[in-house]
Amino acid sequence: MLARVFPTNETPDDKADRLRESLRLPDKPNFLKLAEAGVEQVRNRRAELKVDIHAAALSGGSENKALVQQLTAELEALERGAGRKAFQERTRRREEFSKSAMAKLGPAVAEYRQEMNRLIDEMEALNSAAVELMATSNANSIEPLSGVRASLPMANQIRLMRQTISNNGSMFL
Repeated sequence: MLARVFPTNETPDDKADRLRESLRLPDKPNFLKLAEAGVEQVRNRRAELKVDIHAAALSGGSENKALVQQLTAELEALERGAGRKAFQERTRRREEFSKSAMAKLGPAVAEYRQEMNRLIDEMEALNSAAVELMATSNANSIEPLSGVRASLPMANQIRLMRQTISNNGSMFL
């Protein structure tokens, strides 16, 4: 039996726009931007040091050997000290941002899942009428129309969509 769909004033495009707007991540906090900039500075300095080490090693000579050793020591100190601290700080700030963003997005995600389940219910109700027609046609030895033949594979796709939505986006959980 087909479920009744009650009309609303909101068009599907309006609803999609409203959901899209509510599912936007909040802006990154300044502390996170600062931590990411620190990591970028470390990466740039590391790249500069590697280029300098390579250039000094290629030019050879005893003076350049000392320069290569000095630059290599600086690179190792950067990777052990400031570099590690910058990456740890960025990771910590990202985790804080992730927790706060997920807390803010929780109601919007719940509304999205509810709307997707409603649409899946609607598709399932529409498809069930075609499945019933297919079963009746087969029982009476009547060749169903091609659109009705698609109802059985569609039923499988509807089941997979419901499974995906209920498993937080993964069919393989």
